[in-house]
Amino acid sequence: MAILSWTNLNRNIDYCDTTKKFFGKFLFKAVVYLPGGNLIRNTKFEDMQFLLDERLSWHGRSYNYGGSWVNAASGAYARRKFLEDAKTEQLEYWRDTVKQNQTDFKLRVEEPHITVYSNDESALYSLVANDPRPKSIRQIFKPKNHNALEALDRGEIILKKKTEYTYRVCFREGKFDTYVVKSIGQLLMNQGDDVKLTNSCKTNLENTRYWFTSTYFYTKNLDIVTMINLISPDIVSGIFRVVTIPE
Repeated sequence: MAILSWTNLNRNIDYCDTTKKFFGKFLFKAVVYLPGGNLIRNTKFEDMQFLLDERLSWHGRSYNYGGSWVNAASGAYARRKFLEDAKTEQLEYWRDTVKQNQTDFKLRVEEPHITVYSNDESALYSLVANDPRPKSIRQIFKPKNHNALEALDRGEIILKKKTEYTYRVCFREGKFDTYVVKSIGQLLMNQGDDVKLTNSCKTNLENTRYWFTSTYFYTKNLDIVTMINLISPDIVSGIFRVVTIPE
């Protein structure tokens, strides 16, 4: 693996280990500060400064909600402050990246950041380094070492601490009958130490809402998945072997 010093771009960058392939595909992830990032979705209108000014103007308007005047900036104060920090040259750079439709990267905007995924760390580094505000890089996720890289390529999930459990079983997000969810919850609770439920998994299984959010649990063997599939064939979204990687 190539060794790149991301601290050359930002000495305060947060280094993180990749513990699971992003979207089941990517090994590397860079989080870049990009206020006003949603503007890069407009690839047909060239005047970025106009688009930015329009958004700033929109966030300063006042509205009457249910008879009470509310300044939009009060509810979106943080968003406006981020917009005031936006730079047209940086937005234009990332918009041009989107327009190039590069297959080496996946871009995801969640203001005030843009997240870039890739399997080529060198290409990712160059992309971020050419940003007019290269110090905007906040986080970089990468495999810890060669052993971690091999585990990730096998489709495994890396845990920080050793565990007696062998698999992580992930539930799909969606609309499921509350009786189905309750039945699966009871089934898992009856497994004793063979299964370990995360706190979020317990909460989801005890919830009576129709919408079931994605979560996961750990198990020593996959027999439990067979039983879950008999109750609801579509609720399990993925099964991953878990490992720990020595320093």
